[in-house]
Amino acid sequence: MKAESRAAYWFPIGVKPDASANEFQVIGEIVFSKDFGFLSSGTDRDNAIQFIESSFAYHSVVSFVPNYHKYLLGNPLLKVLGPRKSLLSEIALREIGERRQGGKELDRRDLLSRFFEAKEAHPDKMSDLDIFAISHGAL
Repeated sequence: MKAESRAAYWFPIGVKPDASANEFQVIGEIVFSKDFGFLSSGTDRDNAIQFIESSFAYHSVVSFVPNYHKYLLGNPLLKVLGPRKSLLSEIALREIGERRQGGKELDRRDLLSRFFEAKEAHPDKMSDLDIFAISHGAL
């Protein structure tokens, strides 16, 4: 594919725009049967890709100098000033909540529907927290 025609399908975000947009597209379809709209809109919706890139940058520094964390995101003042859920947590919680309320009939089985089936079949082995953790981890 020529670069000119390829440009119509990709948009410039960060270092790996096509990979990031495609990853969200694939993950959204596999886990939630949902198109998050990164490719179709050509934008970084909810600044999700920027959030992930910023998180990678932060954790890259903190992994080498762990003491910085207590002065940055680990600072107790941030919890007092109003903790905010991470964007990925918000996305996972929103999708789980919509599915629980019956907001979407599926024509195929995605991972989230399988998690709910597993919880129903084995409530002692799969909890709501497990469903959230696995969904969040996939994002």
